[in-house]
Amino acid sequence: MSTEQDEKNQATLRALLDAGADLSQPTELSFYVYAESKSLADLFAEGERADGWDCEVRPPLDGYTEWLVLLKTHAVPSFERISGFTERFLRREALFGVQFDGWEALVTK
Repeated sequence: MSTEQDEKNQATLRALLDAGADLSQPTELSFYVYAESKSLADLFAEGERADGWDCEVRPPLDGYTEWLVLLKTHAVPSFERISGFTERFLRREALFGVQFDGWEALVTK
């Protein structure tokens, strides 16, 4: 994984801490992946669902053409776990022609 992605992950984890999150507690994690078409988004989501992810395919926002695949899971948001998840989606960029755009988590106290 790139140093840039590591820095983004660290920044998001710091923001969670600053918001009062207890990073030792499981919380809802959301990952954002974009696809150029509904059929590609559906295909990608189908594969991720088979691996246990909760996936929702959403149409493009006004002015955009990319379809969103919103992936959710519950886990403790450790740097190692987040790094593993982001590496997973970055590897899928080349395999599926999708674009990983980042992640967020609920603040669990």
